[in-house]
Amino acid sequence: GEDARTFLIVGAGAAGNSAAETLRREGFAGRIVMVTGEAYGPYDRTMLSKDLLSGEAPAKWLPLRGQKFYDRLNIELMTETPVTALLIPKAAFDDMMNASAPFRQFIFSSFSTRLNELLGLVNEVAFGHIDRRLAAWLLARAPGGQVEVTHQAIAGELGTAREVVSRLLKELERRGLVTLNRGEISITDPAGLRQLAASE
Repeated sequence: GEDARTFLIVGAGAAGNSAAETLRREGFAGRIVMVTGEAYGPYDRTMLSKDLLSGEAPAKWLPLRGQKFYDRLNIELMTETPVTALLIPKAAFDDMMNASAPFRQFIFSSFSTRLNELLGLVNEVAFGHIDRRLAAWLLARAPGGQVEVTHQAIAGELGTAREVVSRLLKELERRGLVTLNRGEISITDPAGLRQLAASE
């Protein structure tokens, strides 16, 4: 039946954006709501201190994703919305851990998932070539051949610097594997990209 769960993400920065995308990518079919006190959706904050002020990047480059992307994944954005957070007292948390098996399973599962993601990222950073990881990332995130994303967002997921991602993407474009547009990457040679991702 229909998934009646709601996942509320407080804060619409890069981390919140990544969390929402990951939920959909991992098959969460319930409602996803991102709430922020700002007037805008997720945007690349790193550009504010350098590229935007220097005039190298126009304001339209700031959004991490376009509205069409959120509409397609059914992710709701609530801007200019204040949020009040409620902290669970330690004693109440301990009681819930002891008394509720589903709550306990949820907590342990969350920790396990985060730990596995961290270990996987450490392994990839330590032993994986960035160009192969970038090729694999593009293939996974753009099954339809296109993905709306900034270089900073990719760098955050791959655990590297935006400059590294930009340089590698330009090299992939030079080799005819992708086409770069503002805030969008199109895969022009999927077979070549798969070959790169699988290379030793």
